[in-house]
Amino acid sequence: APSRERRPGEGLVDAGPLSTLPVGGARFIRHGAQPLYVVRISETEVVALSGICTHLHCVLRWDDAGGRLLCPCHAGSFDRTGNVLAGRAPRPLPQSGVESVTT
Repeated sequence: APSRERRPGEGLVDAGPLSTLPVGGARFIRHGAQPLYVVRISETEVVALSGICTHLHCVLRWDDAGGRLLCPCHAGSFDRTGNVLAGRAPRPLPQSGVESVTT
């Protein structure tokens, strides 16, 4: 079977312009049918995290004051890189690659 070539940027998340996303901030986007949060960790580092809790698949919300993702279902929370801070989540949030981030 012929191998399928990967095009540059395939499977990556378009995070939009970096200038509109402050360091420590997050933007909610949809990548296909998947809800994601694009989080600006530092001047140069941006991650895209699943917007779905790894516990019972509730949709997360961004806590701007605390710089974290909160699960409304069972008081779960995740840090800005997706690590579990509290609650019943069994694993960190999946991350996606990010592209098209310009200043």
